Amino acid sequence: MKPPIADTAEEKSSPAERLSVRSALEEYARREGLSLDNVLDRVLDLSDQPTFGGSECLSPLEIAALCTSGELSPARRDHLSDCPDCQTLVARSTPNPDLYEAFLSRAHRA
Repeated sequence: MKPPIADTAEEKSSPAERLSVRSALEEYARREGLSLDNVLDRVLDLSDQPTFGGSECLSPLEIAALCTSGELSPARRDHLSDCPDCQTLVARSTPNPDLYEAFLSRAHRA
């Protein structure tokens, strides 16, 4: 069973952001003939797998947690300190705060 990451993400996002994400996921589920739970299971399964490098590389969920909350286990921090690929990905995954706010502002107006 996957950890309940949605609870943490929901607490940090605005109601409009949650509605937009949920609407997009529901639309995808409808087009694919799947339930919302099936889509969420697929996203979580894919998000927990490294998409580059070796099997020891950080997963997308680990990178997201590190970039948003700074959370990463000591063993995974050791890997990060030794892996230039993961270091580059983490550096490129951290958004510029001003650009991120501008993006959210524009998205809410659309």
